[in-house]
Amino acid sequence: MAFQKKFRHMKTASINKPVFLIGYMGAGKTTLGQILANRLGSAFLDLDRYIEKQEGKSISRIFADSGETAFRRIESKALRSISKLEGIIVATGGGCPCFADNMDYMNACGYTIYLRWEARELAERLQADRKNERPLLAGLDATALSDFVVQGLSKREASYHQAQFCVSGTESEMLRQMTQELQKAASNTVGTMVANGEHQKL
Repeated sequence: MAFQKKFRHMKTASINKPVFLIGYMGAGKTTLGQILANRLGSAFLDLDRYIEKQEGKSISRIFADSGETAFRRIESKALRSISKLEGIIVATGGGCPCFADNMDYMNACGYTIYLRWEARELAERLQADRKNERPLLAGLDATALSDFVVQGLSKREASYHQAQFCVSGTESEMLRQMTQELQKAASNTVGTMVANGEHQKL
């Protein structure tokens, strides 16, 4: 994307805590996560794709074969497994922060960033991205899609707002905000460690 080039010259502090991107489907967690990881020189991982690789089947097939309760157990276990990887940028599934104690866990062990869009904007983004059809949206026309997003976001937004950082605006503005917030967090933590006689990186 064109806006990726705008951030190549920026300096950022080294990070070795995982960064979890959260938000509703269509928020851009994977797209922006990959760009952010490239900017920070970090690894990137999409939690849903990781689960699919580990389980040997698609998310929709796991739901169909085992149900949502079983999937959420798998998801929580996978989350805890990948969170041990230092400095990794993780795009979580839209429901991940809303189940078990996943949100508390992510806040405790890493940085959490909510990619915030209005329901109308999310519906428009999902409508424009029909080529990457999502099982939950199959067969929905524009009106039904909009209603689905409004209802879904209203149920999940309270969990999303527990994130340590919230970014909004255009994708380029979100990327700038994420880079700046992580840079400040890394610098503050490193400063505290040095003051305490420690010399670890964040």
